[in-house]
Amino acid sequence: MQSSNSLERERGPFWFLERSLDAIEREAPVAYGLIVRALGRRAIVIAIGDDVATLSMASGSHAIARDGGARGAVELSLTEAIVRAALAGDLVLRGAADDLAALHDALLAFIHGAVRSSSTPRLLESYLDRDAPSNGRPRSRGANHGERHGPPHR
Repeated sequence: MQSSNSLERERGPFWFLERSLDAIEREAPVAYGLIVRALGRRAIVIAIGDDVATLSMASGSHAIARDGGARGAVELSLTEAIVRAALAGDLVLRGAADDLAALHDALLAFIHGAVRSSSTPRLLESYLDRDAPSNGRPRSRGANHGERHGPPHR
């Protein structure tokens, strides 16, 4: 099991998930409440390549534990390509229909909260730039810095 402090050192996708949930909790509490209610006591096992963590909403607050042997109501398997670009890779969801529906509701609330959280763009930038060359030159992986994707502003 890995604590939040060790997640901080990595700045990988689980760091991004935890920091995003922190920001949504602070800055979009209604959306955060929807995430907590949607997931309830369900544990979600998330695998990104060989890296595995379990997300739970114990006591109305999020917790991410690194434990490869954990079981959950839903298993979400992703590739790094999906996490980074949301364009390529495989997505596998396993679980009972009610549990998958709860994950769907929580993901929608997460997205709504992330869009409303002023910290999300900075967190995403930090996550995408974690492996940028140290020579100061921009990455060539195809990240579209400066573009905003989401609902149109009214």
